Amino acid sequence: TNPVSGLPINDATAVTVALARGPVRRGAVQVTIENFNPFVVGGELTASPTAKGSPRGAKIAPRAFTVGAGATATATLRLPGPLRKLLEARGTLKLKLAATVADPLGTRRDVAATAVAKVNHAKPHGPRPNKHRARRAA
Repeated sequence: TNPVSGLPINDATAVTVALARGPVRRGAVQVTIENFNPFVVGGELTASPTAKGSPRGAKIAPRAFTVGAGATATATLRLPGPLRKLLEARGTLKLKLAATVADPLGTRRDVAATAVAKVNHAKPHGPRPNKHRARRAA
């Protein structure tokens, strides 16, 4: 045990990050941070797109968070315009979630996860072919 806090020293972070259930609405991605430790943790949450066709300059702003002992918190990340348009067009957007977590002693650890953000109403890819028009041309 740690002589300062009385808490066990452990290599396991005991913190998870994941997308909250449900679709992305108005470019706001809800991320759930779950703390299984017996103490409060704080840190910074970041996300970056992992898709090949994602815009290069589009960056998602980081968000600070605090989660109580054995508690769950939700942080909202705002998607910039180019990523929002990509999500609307494709219907899904693969994100790498990363959180830098600090315990009460100031020890920092990184937690990472990959998640797929989805939207309910993806735009159609193009006009639907008219089967009657194709028959007349043949």
